[in-house]
Amino acid sequence: MDYHIPDPRWSIWGLNDFETYKKQLVVKGLFHTCVPSDIQESFETAEHITAYAYYYYPLYDEAFSKLLRITEMAIFLKCHCLGIEIKNQNNKKAKNKNISKLIEELKTKEPSKNIDKQLDLLRDLRNSFMHPKNHSFSGSITYNSLKSGVVILNKLFLPELILTQFLDQINLINQNILSFKSGLFVLEFKSNRYLINGLEVKDAIRTKYNWYYYFLAFPVLQNTTEENSANEYKEPIPIFLTNISISDSQIIANTIEDNSNLSISKSITELDVILNQTYLKLNKANSNKNDQNYFNIQNHMIENKRTEFLYKYINLAQIE
Repeated sequence: MDYHIPDPRWSIWGLNDFETYKKQLVVKGLFHTCVPSDIQESFETAEHITAYAYYYYPLYDEAFSKLLRITEMAIFLKCHCLGIEIKNQNNKKAKNKNISKLIEELKTKEPSKNIDKQLDLLRDLRNSFMHPKNHSFSGSITYNSLKSGVVILNKLFLPELILTQFLDQINLINQNILSFKSGLFVLEFKSNRYLINGLEVKDAIRTKYNWYYYFLAFPVLQNTTEENSANEYKEPIPIFLTNISISDSQIIANTIEDNSNLSISKSITELDVILNQTYLKLNKANSNKNDQNYFNIQNHMIENKRTEFLYKYINLAQIE
């Protein structure tokens, strides 16, 4: 068997050469300096497995399996750092506490981190991987889960105070943009103009360069009658921003990716007002049982973008 022939299953997603595949599906270990070297070096194996999966599709699951084992190791290491006893002292044979118990104790030590549910989920997934009931594989479906795992490992080893500062900044900026939460505004960047009726900050990271933000803008459909009649909706526009300046009437910022200028200002044109009124009216009229499916899909997109934001930038967090 030739082990260097690309798996044809990747062509289903248009990944017909290794460079395209690497750019889209190889998950690198982007870690800040507080993440122990044991974790970073172990994740290099997972990264290489995602690369080699180009030649055998089911290998991608093995990268996720490796991540789950790394997470277990990370929990033990973090407990050691915080002085949490690993072993059950009342047990004569001094067996290790189970992972669930250690996660509970981590939550008690660092309650503001709020990652215990994510750690529990990874623990459950590890148990499933260790005790399979049949042969199956998920392949590239685990891509976002791998990135999410990198985010969780970064959060686990960030000082709790740093994550608390991030949360405080999210609340502060959302308070500062309160006048942009609802109304009618024009979003302009990269030679595009979008009519939006709301804005929200979903996440923030303090890097050594500046604050980085994950914003969501809620667009108004331009062709409201046709699109709403088909029960279609416009997804929120995710934007990763920095260098933000906020006034009563305008927000000015730069996109993180390419430093493009961006502005959000209040709209006063009669046409924009009519478009927004029509959009809101038709949305209300078309409210039906399918709305829940739409909101589920929307929330999934929002969380995937949050994962992307944190995966790309939390490794740059300023640690004092």
